Amino acid sequence: MPTLDGSSVLLKIKSGTQSGSKHRVKGRGIETTAKTGDLIVTIDVHIPTKVSKEERDIIEQLAELHNTSDKVK
Repeated sequence: MPTLDGSSVLLKIKSGTQSGSKHRVKGRGIETTAKTGDLIVTIDVHIPTKVSKEERDIIEQLAELHNTSDKVK
């Protein structure tokens, strides 16, 4: 992910992270003479509006696996 100074950082996003959640990257924000602030990253998840039959089948298989794993716990 690009930062304000033009360099890049790797931001690991945990599974289950929701759209709109905010994450802090310490020391990669705006620089002042006193210190460098933190970069705040907002997650924006885009959901496709159209999916093919094959994609829908795969999504439904994942949903079934998810529901099955919830019942095992």
